[in-house]
Amino acid sequence: MQNPNNLHVWNRAIDLAVRVNDFASKLRAINAPGLANQMRRASTSIPANIAEGAGQDSPQQFARFLSMAIGSAFELESHVALAQRLQPTLVNSDELISEISQIRRTMHALRAHQLRKSRNAVH
Repeated sequence: MQNPNNLHVWNRAIDLAVRVNDFASKLRAINAPGLANQMRRASTSIPANIAEGAGQDSPQQFARFLSMAIGSAFELESHVALAQRLQPTLVNSDELISEISQIRRTMHALRAHQLRKSRNAVH
């Protein structure tokens, strides 16, 4: 178990959720009813799953929660791409997609590390 506040990726994911909330507030509901809410939910799911995983007893359990966070990051990226196409005047969507991708890659690396720790603990 570890404190998620000490994880760089968790802090970046929290910052991302704040940015997504701001981005989502600029969406016109006419174009995609519910899309802003889905974006907010997916973005808050990322740090929540990281935190929940960090609180687990084993590296393998942590890796499982990281997998869920990675899935939420893919979902969020899809929502942002859709918003970008529906409302091309939105600013910062490319930067947001880039940040999501970077966080996702970091989570992949952390997940791989946790799985290695899990395998090494068995041997």
